[in-house]
Amino acid sequence: GNCSASPIWQNAINAVRNRGVTIVVSAGNNAADASVKIPAGCPGVITVAATDANGASATGFTNYGTAVDLAAPGVQIPS
Repeated sequence: GNCSASPIWQNAINAVRNRGVTIVVSAGNNAADASVKIPAGCPGVITVAATDANGASATGFTNYGTAVDLAAPGVQIPS
């Protein structure tokens, strides 16, 4: 991942991780490479992309790429 454009974000992520907290973030909803998005592209976070009701990538909107660590349901999820 890449977080060099925002050292404030990376410092915050490092501080929280150093306290033993696992950080999980959305890959984002721009149908773009998550590695250039903040915080999705920052080292030290678990980046999650969205899948549709059939388990396929929600390619219409979810971000993608090498920064994505896992995918989870993200379409029509009641909350």
